[in-house]
Amino acid sequence: MAKGDFKGAEEEFSQVIKDHQSDAAAYFNLGNVFYITKRYDEAARTIQEGLKRDPTSALGNFLMGAVSVRQGQFDAAERYLRRAIELDGTMSRAHLELVNLYLQQQKKKEAVEELKGFVKLFPADPLLPQVRATLAKLEPNPDN
Repeated sequence: MAKGDFKGAEEEFSQVIKDHQSDAAAYFNLGNVFYITKRYDEAARTIQEGLKRDPTSALGNFLMGAVSVRQGQFDAAERYLRRAIELDGTMSRAHLELVNLYLQQQKKKEAVEELKGFVKLFPADPLLPQVRATLAKLEPNPDN
């Protein structure tokens, strides 16, 4: 998957699942392949199977949240993303996916609050310059 060979990754993770049906990580990895290749229904089904095996996986909840955003299931997306953050407070991408969710819903205030939280929580994140730029666009005069 790291090499961009999604077909090969799909085959590998499918084989791992066939051989080890209790391996939640294999379901999450396969679901991630489906997500990356925009096969959201397959991603959702596969990630749900992983969450049946490991409901406390921050990665699984994050992936399910991201897929739910793409499917327009905004309430479910927010629940999954909040759960991912609850399980792993260092999951910066879950915060950014929440921003994406809020912007799609035209919830500017919530998006701004999430971005401000990101800036405080993740001062060394490589995406910080983009986060600040987005925050500046959404809140051009924060002192007014």
